[in-house]
Amino acid sequence: MKKQEQEDLVSRQLKRKACFLKYEEELNVMRDVKKGTRYRKWLFLRLKHFADHVFENEDVEYQAIGKFYRGMWHNVSNTFKRKEEMEFIEMIANEYGAFDY
Repeated sequence: MKKQEQEDLVSRQLKRKACFLKYEEELNVMRDVKKGTRYRKWLFLRLKHFADHVFENEDVEYQAIGKFYRGMWHNVSNTFKRKEEMEFIEMIANEYGAFDY
């Protein structure tokens, strides 16, 4: 693996970590809403895990994070019905790189 690719992977992990820490309170509130509880809790745990995880390469990162509305974001439109919630999740997804591909 090239040094630049490794630096990019670490940089994106640090960006995810900063996002998770900055919005941890809001993510906790999002997680504890009763509608769509399973997906909310699962998504919260994925976000928490990926905030601390440096991927082996870009392909693995892409498989894990995926595009918005796919992969781990597959159920956002069914779970987050309110406009404010959806905007919040889209902002988190953007910070996590779901719109980068």
